[in-house]
Amino acid sequence: MKLEFELWHLITLVISLIAAYAGLVKLLLWQFAREMRERIQASSDASSAGLQAIQRDSQKWHDLELRFYQLLADMPVTYVRREDWARGQGVLESKLDAIALEVKNIQIQGGRK
Repeated sequence: MKLEFELWHLITLVISLIAAYAGLVKLLLWQFAREMRERIQASSDASSAGLQAIQRDSQKWHDLELRFYQLLADMPVTYVRREDWARGQGVLESKLDAIALEVKNIQIQGGRK
């Protein structure tokens, strides 16, 4: 069996093989570029979601800090310090003792008559 090629057959074969190889390379590069675009987009979406989460957390911390400062501002109005309560309680007890003494004096004076 003898196989014969003319020059233009060989040139056409070589050009066809080079074109097929170039097409395959172009296809692979196109798929690679598409995959990279998808990864970049996913990364961008993830980073923007992360940024939004950070902003939400920052807002929550800001709200918590604001509520804490409001609590600190309202505390002197709402709550009584221990020393203030002890002083007020002492005044009440001294008044009750004075009333008890008056009642006792009235009872003693009423018993003498």
